[in-house]
Amino acid sequence: MNSHLDMLHEVDLVVGSLVSAMEERLIMNDTIIIFTSDNGGLASSRRFSHYTNGILRGNKGQIWEGGHRVPMIWRYDGVFPENETRENLIGLNDVFATLCEIAGVDIPYGSAYDSISFAPYIASNDKTEVLRKHLGTWAYDTNGWPKQFLQAIR
Repeated sequence: MNSHLDMLHEVDLVVGSLVSAMEERLIMNDTIIIFTSDNGGLASSRRFSHYTNGILRGNKGQIWEGGHRVPMIWRYDGVFPENETRENLIGLNDVFATLCEIAGVDIPYGSAYDSISFAPYIASNDKTEVLRKHLGTWAYDTNGWPKQFLQAIR
């Protein structure tokens, strides 16, 4: 194998043991589990016929979907529907507002300007009106000036 696949196996074992421990302690109804990544998969795993991005073009650090589209798994027993999938895109920056809404916590003034809750969409695939229409990106150099970089629009 390779170190990437070894790491994936270890992550699977560790996450599984954490979930088992929470289930044994009967705290899953009070626990939200979120599993995701911050960018696309590695190209190196293709040498072993493991395609981390499936059919998506590109890899980590590239502008194509395979470079930045990632799965996100949420579990909240007794609250979120089980074994359902959603196909619309959301931004990782929206996790903050979503968790605040689920927990019934007001977002502190001046915080998370770029975070929009998608909690209703988790509850029902039909609640797409809460989703943002655009995902914005900004990057600045050390002097605070906008950087020139490749961009992708989906």
